[in-house]
Amino acid sequence: MTKKWSKEQLTAVLLCGGAGRRMGQPKSEVLFRPDETLLSRKILQLKTLFERVVVVASPQTDGSSIVESGVELFEDTLAYQGPLKAFAPVLSKLCEQTEAVFLTGCDFPFLSAQAIDLLWDELGQAEIAVYGEGQERSALVGIYRVSVKKTMETLLSAGENRLMRLLDECDTRSVSPLKLSAVDGDLRSLLNVNSPEDLFVARQLDQRNPWS
Repeated sequence: MTKKWSKEQLTAVLLCGGAGRRMGQPKSEVLFRPDETLLSRKILQLKTLFERVVVVASPQTDGSSIVESGVELFEDTLAYQGPLKAFAPVLSKLCEQTEAVFLTGCDFPFLSAQAIDLLWDELGQAEIAVYGEGQERSALVGIYRVSVKKTMETLLSAGENRLMRLLDECDTRSVSPLKLSAVDGDLRSLLNVNSPEDLFVARQLDQRNPWS
């Protein structure tokens, strides 16, 4: 694949520190296939597209397996306090090393290179580009310019922990599901695995589904 961005322009950041209460276990440890966790699957996908991948994990996550996979590990010392607090420290670290980050979570098991390309095209001069509209926007599948750091810090200092609030406060481009469907017909890039029921649906969509 010929990427539309350079290493200096876009870095992948993967958040995987959630407790997974609805799932019953941390989602990073959930098996998508018998030999593949949601976390290992997502790392492999990102490595095929990005020259630099940073994984933000809680201290409870097995960091050795992340390092062995060939990506960077950033420890989330404020574990289980929401994606905004998990994202802020790593964005501060990267703000002088890249123009923007592609942010995602390990609980999105399908990744479309064409969908990321579309986000990059739609970003333009805006600060953020995400999929969805209104309250249905998917904040954890998006591109964020490092310039959002100041707004993020203002929100956190005011006690705000929701990543969605960052979308409201910044210049955000919302890409409609209809536009995404042109490159990802069934919108599987947005399929979020939060529960055992979601996992069942995702496994059924897997072309190499060993669970059927």
